[in-house]
Amino acid sequence: MVGVSINNQNKADDKEQLIETNSTDVLVTVLPMKDELPMPLVADVRRKQASILFGCLSALFMLGCLVIGTWLLFDFINRTNNTWRQTCRFRVKPMDKDNDAPIFFDHGGLTAVDDGKNQFLKPVLPPKVQQEFQQEVNVDLKKNVETIEVPQIGATSTVRIIEDFDHNITAIRDFAVNKCFIMPLDRQHVPNPANLIQTFLAMMSGQFLPDNEVLRKTMKVQTPALTEADVDKYGPIISGTCPKEIKTYRLVPKTAEEMKNRRRRSPESLAFMYSIDMTAIDAPHRSFSDALHERYCDFEATFDKLKNGCDIVFFVGASPQQTDAGLVLNTSTVVLTDERISHVGDPHAVEISCSKVELVNISSNAFSNWHEISLLFSSLPHVKTINLSLNPFPSQIYKFPDEIQWPNLNTLSLNGTNISLEMLVEVIKKTPNLEELQICSNNYPSVSSTYNCIHNNLKRIYIYNNNITDWTSICNLGHLFPRLETLIASDNPLKTFHSDDNVEICLPKLHTLSVDRVQISEWNDIIALTKLPCLHALRIYSAPLLKAYQKDERFFLLLGYMKDLKKLNGSDITASEREASERRFIRYYSQRDDKPQRYFDLIEKHGNLKPLVDIQIRAPYLTQVRLIYNQTTYDKEIDVRQTVQQFKKYLQETFQLPLNRLRVFHVDDVAFNMGLAGPEELKYPQRVLHTYNIHDGDQFHVDLKPDQFKPQHSSRPVNITAYSNKLANDNSVDSSASSENDKKHPPFSLDSLQNLPNQTDINISQAFIQLDQFYPSIDKNVQISKQISNDDDDDLLSAAAMACTQMNNS
Repeated sequence: MVGVSINNQNKADDKEQLIETNSTDVLVTVLPMKDELPMPLVADVRRKQASILFGCLSALFMLGCLVIGTWLLFDFINRTNNTWRQTCRFRVKPMDKDNDAPIFFDHGGLTAVDDGKNQFLKPVLPPKVQQEFQQEVNVDLKKNVETIEVPQIGATSTVRIIEDFDHNITAIRDFAVNKCFIMPLDRQHVPNPANLIQTFLAMMSGQFLPDNEVLRKTMKVQTPALTEADVDKYGPIISGTCPKEIKTYRLVPKTAEEMKNRRRRSPESLAFMYSIDMTAIDAPHRSFSDALHERYCDFEATFDKLKNGCDIVFFVGASPQQTDAGLVLNTSTVVLTDERISHVGDPHAVEISCSKVELVNISSNAFSNWHEISLLFSSLPHVKTINLSLNPFPSQIYKFPDEIQWPNLNTLSLNGTNISLEMLVEVIKKTPNLEELQICSNNYPSVSSTYNCIHNNLKRIYIYNNNITDWTSICNLGHLFPRLETLIASDNPLKTFHSDDNVEICLPKLHTLSVDRVQISEWNDIIALTKLPCLHALRIYSAPLLKAYQKDERFFLLLGYMKDLKKLNGSDITASEREASERRFIRYYSQRDDKPQRYFDLIEKHGNLKPLVDIQIRAPYLTQVRLIYNQTTYDKEIDVRQTVQQFKKYLQETFQLPLNRLRVFHVDDVAFNMGLAGPEELKYPQRVLHTYNIHDGDQFHVDLKPDQFKPQHSSRPVNITAYSNKLANDNSVDSSASSENDKKHPPFSLDSLQNLPNQTDINISQAFIQLDQFYPSIDKNVQISKQISNDDDDDLLSAAAMACTQMNNS
């Protein structure tokens, strides 16, 4: 029997009781290790694992809550600092009760009109404007986006405008027609988010009011509609504003030809018709009142169906003011150029609409009747500036009624109208307060003195680009306008500034004169201008007289002649410039025989000045050098601004040498004689010569690169053994001597170069003999030394040929 006993000192009695042994039994005692712990229970292990897992999950949950809370807090702070919302309230008061009441602001109101296509739209009465409305403005600085909710104002639709500055896109969502329009962002007129916030804050605080001017844009709808993929390219903000359920169109500017053919108002009815994307037709002439109403007052048109080529018109600023008499423009400028306007139309409507207008530009139109022109002036009694340039004025003389006067007209532009001077006099008789007259490009050959008219208020005349040739015509203008102060007479073929008239009488107040591009050729004409008593600003830059002078010479000569000049060719003249020019004027004429009287006047002021010494500060670029090749020497003057490659081409032409074999060495004469430097080879083709620090007297030595090997084979067998023994003996004898010579006179040393001209003919002959051993193809005129026999010489040539052949094969 075998028994197993676990040794336990504390319970020895129990062991004795459990196991009874006899002499035949074997007892095995298991002794526990002293360091071994008792084995834990399974329940304890599982309980401990569960507690660890619960702790880890709790830590992960707390960490997640911390991350989410931090992100929400950061997003709240960031959204608070980068998002700005404001509700703008505007109140509209009846105009008939309070004429000074503010009008409503139309921030991006959208108005579209059908293209017609031979269809007439019935006039639609605008709905009654509400007394108060509000506009939501949302600015996101983080996304760089502006959102404006525009309510319905009058006939406009309720729209949402998205200004995306990151994608440079403006999106317009029209809720009335349930369509979207996308066009490029106009950064010139649309402020960025930061500036928009500051603008609204300043408006709300009353620091300033906006500039109430109408900004009109005429765009064309481009078809077909954009696809969903096309809209997604503009970013998530635009795609969210213009979802795929509605059609989105791109807006593009109209061309000039399309603008000419846009809708026309029919004089006989209130209907509209125009054609787009069709061949241009010769539209009839239209009235000024119709064109004015269409451009600035037409807010009543609407559309019921979007078609290709319709006009999308945007208004920003103040709309016209409705009064009992009619619409009044809230703008100071009216521009109606190239509109085929030939008559006034309704003069009463024009007078009411333009009661606040000060400038009217109707150039490039079709006014050709003096009655209509007179009616136009009378219809604009409050206008101060009228531009009628490039209108085909009639050539006949028209007598205006005596009761007609245009007292408020201050500036009149009649450029390119070919109005006669007789008719011009009739016009200015009706404008007693006219101060500026522009009559350029009218082909006037002269101005007569027979006009029975004197205008005492005209101060500025623009008469450039005509055919006036004599100064007498200019003096006659002075007789017509005795208070003339500014005369712009450039681009006239004036041949002289002399006249029999006394300029002190005919042009007593003229202080600004422009006579550029005239045909004067003598300085006496410039002297004649000094007789103008008030002249202090002159513009004359191009003339036959000044072509022979440089720009600085023209400056000091003109200032020297004209003592009272304060501005020349648009530049103010300082006191130092005046003094320097006068002193240079003295030195210039001191060396000449034709001294003007102004020279002696300046001598009394500055004294008799001696000529200045002409000092050349810049480095010279022409250098005298010596070019040497073999026994040929040239003394040449070279340009150090050329490159090495250009210089080698020059040497090739000079010495008739192959360019690909040229080697050029520069020897600095001073440094070489002092023993500081030796020759330097010109290796780099694009390097400029002046970078080699070339001076007068330097030398350039020209050498040729060796030609390619041309082996010559001998018919005799080569005794290589004899030649090798002889070559070994020669080398052993000459090696020590050559090494000693190299130590004393290394190659290209200063001593060897200095002794180069003193070498004897024997050394030259030996040099050619050595050259013959390596280049047997070169022609030699030197006899070989008799120390080598004929047989040995043939062996030498044969060995050299074999060596060259082996080199080529390898």
